[in-house]
Amino acid sequence: PNSNKLGFASLLSFARTKGQLRYGLSHEFANETYDINDMGLNFTNNYNNFFWDASYRIFEPQGIFNEYNIRLTGNHQRRYDPDMAVTTNFGTSFFGMTKRRFAFGGSANYSTP
Repeated sequence: PNSNKLGFASLLSFARTKGQLRYGLSHEFANETYDINDMGLNFTNNYNNFFWDASYRIFEPQGIFNEYNIRLTGNHQRRYDPDMAVTTNFGTSFFGMTKRRFAFGGSANYSTP
């Protein structure tokens, strides 16, 4: 109970967060000896996850739209040890607002078992 355990966790992200075209990539990692409960939280360890997203939005009125945003996302989640796939997800979403302030949107997602 009073012994120290060594573990490793990391998060690395790159993103472009300005302009009309925005995108990002990120990676999360935690090995099997990383003790997430040392701060009293109860999550999980032993993962190797990859995430990506891209979006396009307008800031000036265009056609019938005052604004809109189209987004694509995805992730691939794996166990670190043993190295095995957990799930892969893909998604898309849209949000738009007309010049008459009628707002609407929707999303669709697909996940592998």
